Amino acid sequence: MTYDLYAGASNHNINHSGTSIIGDYSLLSPDGSPKQITRNELFENSHFKYNQYPVTFRAIYDSDKTQIANTVGFNFDQSPTAETSGSLTYHPGNGNDYSYCRAEPYTSRYLVWQGNYYFILPRNFHLSVTPSINYGHTNYSYNYATSQIGTSDIVNQSKENALQVKGSATLYKLINNRQNAFFPCLFWLYIK
Repeated sequence: MTYDLYAGASNHNINHSGTSIIGDYSLLSPDGSPKQITRNELFENSHFKYNQYPVTFRAIYDSDKTQIANTVGFNFDQSPTAETSGSLTYHPGNGNDYSYCRAEPYTSRYLVWQGNYYFILPRNFHLSVTPSINYGHTNYSYNYATSQIGTSDIVNQSKENALQVKGSATLYKLINNRQNAFFPCLFWLYIK
């Protein structure tokens, strides 16, 4: 038997990373004449923090005709701070210009198991099987606030649990030095 363990960490703290978007539009006025409008979504400030902590453990059994490997992993993935602010203006102006602030923090946890099984069978048959199960849980928040008078913040809170079961099996037959045959089988199941 062979065993291995992996643990890692990734941490990022990023300021002032964003994009400004300027778009020119040709719209029709109520009288049918074309009207040119420029929409300016200007980035001003941002702050992103990102943390990831993966851990995996693998056990491998190896013999002349069999190899069995099982891997179990856990990953904690989080962005506790994901904030962007800026302004939205139109030219020619229509009185709807405003500044905005957007926050999108999330936290995800994933648990994964994967197996890799290889067998040399009688009569020149070989069998390879690779099943896996992934389970994830995510908490996500979205908050969008503007300086416009009389508007309310847009707030969304969501939670998601996801289960994925998948795998493949391949039976391989060596017929002679020049010929062989494959018989593959795939399965996949995704549950939210």
